[in-house]
Amino acid sequence: MFSFVERNRQSFDTFVFLLLMIDSEKKFLGFFDSGVGGVQTRLMFASMFPDYNYCCLSDTAYAPYGTQSPQVIRERTFLCLRWLFDHGACLVIIACNTAAAYAIKDWQTLYPDKKVLSVTIPAIECMREHDDRLIAIFATQMTVESGIYPHLFERF
Repeated sequence: MFSFVERNRQSFDTFVFLLLMIDSEKKFLGFFDSGVGGVQTRLMFASMFPDYNYCCLSDTAYAPYGTQSPQVIRERTFLCLRWLFDHGACLVIIACNTAAAYAIKDWQTLYPDKKVLSVTIPAIECMREHDDRLIAIFATQMTVESGIYPHLFERF
């Protein structure tokens, strides 16, 4: 097993930040964020499930996604998800609320065999568990405009 941090220009026309913990013989859980918040999500998973392999991809050249158009958010998210699956991810967790708001539903429809989850539903579950407290969600303007949290709160 090895671990490294790399600046990579391949297939992205831009720099992305990759944090890899991969055993070349095993698949890995992928984490994706437009910024570096996905690293924290990966660290939380790694502390709970230390026997898994992880790869965190951050599209920092286009961060924050909250300043991008819905089309750019979707295109960049799909590009990064494809990269993770092409390099061995068995599951990807989107740690970016904005990417989840504008891309996850389309991805799950177009690629049902390539499993992608997001942090949005666990956030709603946490709100439901602590409905007696005031909970703040820090979000980009695009996340707020998407209405993802009110929609999910009504659904779950």
